[in-house]
Amino acid sequence: MTTALCTDPSPVDALRPDGPHFAPLLRAVTDRSVADEVAGELAAICAALYAEPVRIVFAGHFSCGKSTLINALIGRPLLPTGDLPETGVPCLVRRGAVDRVEMIAADDATAELPFGADAVSSRVRLIGDDGNERAEVSATAEMVIELSDGHPPEGVWWIDSPGIDDTAAMTERTRAATADADILVWVVNSRQPFAETEQEFVGEYIAGHGPAGVLFVVNAFLAEDTPDRWAAFLADRAPYMRDRIAEPGLTCPLPPRVVVVSARGMTTAGAGFGGPQLRLGLAAALAGVTPARLHRAAHRLRRLADRVGACAGRERERTRRLIEAHADRIRTLEQRREDYRRTVFTAASALYAARLADIDHEISNVRRWAAHHPLRYDNSYGWAITAALTALTAQLADAIVAAAAECARARELPPVTADTARALHDLLRPGPQTIVVPYSASGITAWSTGNPAADRAVAVANIDAAHARIRNALWDRRPYALDLVLHPVLPIPPAPGDEQPRALANLRRALDDLAATLAAAAEIAVAEVVS
Repeated sequence: MTTALCTDPSPVDALRPDGPHFAPLLRAVTDRSVADEVAGELAAICAALYAEPVRIVFAGHFSCGKSTLINALIGRPLLPTGDLPETGVPCLVRRGAVDRVEMIAADDATAELPFGADAVSSRVRLIGDDGNERAEVSATAEMVIELSDGHPPEGVWWIDSPGIDDTAAMTERTRAATADADILVWVVNSRQPFAETEQEFVGEYIAGHGPAGVLFVVNAFLAEDTPDRWAAFLADRAPYMRDRIAEPGLTCPLPPRVVVVSARGMTTAGAGFGGPQLRLGLAAALAGVTPARLHRAAHRLRRLADRVGACAGRERERTRRLIEAHADRIRTLEQRREDYRRTVFTAASALYAARLADIDHEISNVRRWAAHHPLRYDNSYGWAITAALTALTAQLADAIVAAAAECARARELPPVTADTARALHDLLRPGPQTIVVPYSASGITAWSTGNPAADRAVAVANIDAAHARIRNALWDRRPYALDLVLHPVLPIPPAPGDEQPRALANLRRALDDLAATLAAAAEIAVAEVVS
């Protein structure tokens, strides 16, 4: 038997985590743990839509006759039965080449057991002869029974689950067994018809799987397994049982599908007692596999979207806190930067004024030399000014860097870099200075006024002019020098982005949209089942 989905493949193909729909969204999520979880879940959902075989899980209240019913269907008393809770381990019945029984332990170890009821009961029977729960049950995860005589149909697994409402552990085992069910066969005990705890369990199942994959089987416990008693039950009690199951409206808009049987009568009498109707009901229930799988896929996608949404919420909150912290840091940095700027500006301005005074003094010495000593004609005045300027501007650059470094240390800020210090030296370093002196004393009158006193005056005037130019040039460079030591000290860190919350929000929307698409496809499939 195959289980091809009767729906447009496009929404199913969109489930692939490596496909064009989700791959870009997953790449945008920088939290790889979230991306990997979503990719793994999408792959699992996609695989479950096309999985074989079909899993039909028999479940119900403890001691409702599930095991007896399966024994009657396979025609062998393999599963333990009795008045007390018997099945404590999910038992998977499937077709095989030979009859065999395999035990799967809680630690995933496997062991083949002798084929027969005793071997199955030794690992499955919940209550021991002393009335206590048996340790073997908790140590066993699952029993696999393979039959070679044509039961169940090819491509179908029947799974007998523990009864609910016995212990919390058994109820959870049943919940786990039904989580991946394609068809839920809910067995109702005629002596305790569809209790509220059963309704809650079935309602929870339908919320995740839809109503199309649910088959109710009323198991009639007759005083005597005779045709007359059976006929009387069908006439007198069965209508009430059907109404009782329909009353909560769990399967709306579908009416509940109900088959009435006597599992014990099927076992002892062999024919009748609802056996043929049950087999027809199980075959007809297979039409609900497609809508059930689509509903389950949509339900899993919604839960996945909720988890991604929770991650997005946490990420938004984290980003909000980061942005607030960044704003606080910016304010603090701006305050420290302004304090640093004021302090360095004051210190550097004082240093600048002091060095300009030193430069004035040195150039004044050169001027006095030219004014009161024999004139020199080899640019000695220019060289002297150049040497003094080079030394003093280097001292100025070093002093500004040292002052800035001290201010930075006091405020726990990064110091001025070596590159900045070199740039400051280059900015302040003077070029070669040339002082023109007339040559009249040497008899070269082309550059002379013809008057030695006037020539000296020209030389002094040239020194004064150079002095003014040098002073103006250094003062003009002052703001650039200050910017060099003020700007790089406090780089503003980039603001945290909201790329991760946006990526997660986009991923959630895509999951929600696909869930809605699959849910709509499930409703179409349900309508096809009804028609």
